[in-house]
Amino acid sequence: MLTDSKLCPVCQRPFENRKKWQSRNQWASIVYCSKRCRTQARSRTKSLPPEA
Repeated sequence: MLTDSKLCPVCQRPFENRKKWQSRNQWASIVYCSKRCRTQARSRTKSLPPEA
């Protein structure tokens, strides 16, 4: 049963472990719920001004 869930840091939506992630033992390294959130997170870090 796939009951593990995480919260996406970009959209704040919960997402659950997918069968393909579980079979490849990748669930621990999954951070974002989708490709869209992954690219938005990258663009956010590039657009932030450096902290002084």
